[in-house]
Amino acid sequence: MGIDFHDTRAGHEFFGGTMPRLVSAAESIAASLAAIANTTKPEEPGWIVAIFNHGNGDTEMYRTNGSEEKIREHLFRLISVDREEAGKRWQYGTETAEDIDFDGIRMYGCANIRTKSGVASYMINYVATKATYKTI
Repeated sequence: MGIDFHDTRAGHEFFGGTMPRLVSAAESIAASLAAIANTTKPEEPGWIVAIFNHGNGDTEMYRTNGSEEKIREHLFRLISVDREEAGKRWQYGTETAEDIDFDGIRMYGCANIRTKSGVASYMINYVATKATYKTI
């Protein structure tokens, strides 16, 4: 039995700043799921993508395949959509696809956005973790 996650963000294509590395629930969850994912073909790199919004507690996760370059571009596209939606409330975050941190196993990007009241801000973490090919 395998686990397969799909993109829940309608309309986003799979194309895929150097920001401080933040340990988040998204990283932890993505790492756990990557360890048990068995739907990746050896010739096709598989990834678990997790987005954790600290402002509202929402977490999105799905599995996809692609090269490191495509996944990096995909994460940046997700960040760009959130940046556009935030408008003037955007404070800082990943500015280019090249700025996404990659340690060989995980990619990290983030956005810091002010709340609508302007009193506080929240972080959104974007994480892609390489999935391993296993049978469970």
